[in-house]
Amino acid sequence: IVQLDPKPGSNVAWGKVLMWIDQKNYLILKTQFFDEDGYLTKTEIASDIKTINGRTIPTKYIVYPEDSPDHKTILIIKNIKFNINLPQNFFTVNNLKKGADIKFNF
Repeated sequence: IVQLDPKPGSNVAWGKVLMWIDQKNYLILKTQFFDEDGYLTKTEIASDIKTINGRTIPTKYIVYPEDSPDHKTILIIKNIKFNINLPQNFFTVNNLKKGADIKFNF
């Protein structure tokens, strides 16, 4: 378990983050997010470990708020590419503001 604490006076979203990391493959299998008052606010669980294109990764993530555990977000990776060339403008401030509107053909 690794604990991440912000530097004093930092402008951050979380007061503390705990990560459970697999010692064999160094995969983050569980993450808990705490607010600035130390209350657990959300948990992320990673599972369904698979080797894809030579990399071992979790292919399922479940994120749920502690105050409503029945409301959750589930992300399932069905296909993934590594080491792709991204356009120069991929990480510009303008594109980051656009978010989901960015369309690239990889």
